[in-house]
Amino acid sequence: MAALCRSFPGKLACLGKQVPVVCSAQVRWLNLQEYQSKQLMADNGVTVQRFRIADTPQKAKEAAKELNAREYVIKAQILAGGKGKGTFSSGLKGGVKLTKSKSEIQPLVEKMIGYKLKTKQTTGDGVLVKKVMVAEALDIARETYFAILMDRDHAGPVMVGSPEGGVDIEEVAAKSPELIFKVTQFTRANHLLCEYSDPFIVTKKLVYR
Repeated sequence: MAALCRSFPGKLACLGKQVPVVCSAQVRWLNLQEYQSKQLMADNGVTVQRFRIADTPQKAKEAAKELNAREYVIKAQILAGGKGKGTFSSGLKGGVKLTKSKSEIQPLVEKMIGYKLKTKQTTGDGVLVKKVMVAEALDIARETYFAILMDRDHAGPVMVGSPEGGVDIEEVAAKSPELIFKVTQFTRANHLLCEYSDPFIVTKKLVYR
């Protein structure tokens, strides 16, 4: 007889017998890079900027030619935030670069791919960069933040957002926590419900008009 638990390693006394216990630990099965998330949105009708993915400097150069954009953004692809303010082991500062010159892209990527990028969210000496996203740079009129996160306090998913932030959401949370809102979600009869009766509560809190 085996039992499933979270906090009792070893054996558990049950009806006077020693019962083997199998302890569970949280495992993260869903790990999406930014370019993968963009592709999922594009495949489902969400408008995203034009982009290409490259795993060599030469492919990054070719991607820029294909896009033929007015301005480009090159973004290192790792599973960590704060890339724009990170540092590569090559000495390059910043994992997000803007340029209007196609000729600058290959030299930049040569200092990204094959090197480790260290940010506030990485451990040790950083994470090895194997791919970069080359995308069409767009003029940003306003940045907001929205995410669906697994929350321990609610034992399930919650929607977290802010009308301020995007790149520096951690700074917003630290300096202006009142600008961060949380909407609890829960499942009932296979339907995702919200603690608010207004279905547009998130867009209102993000100050979309």
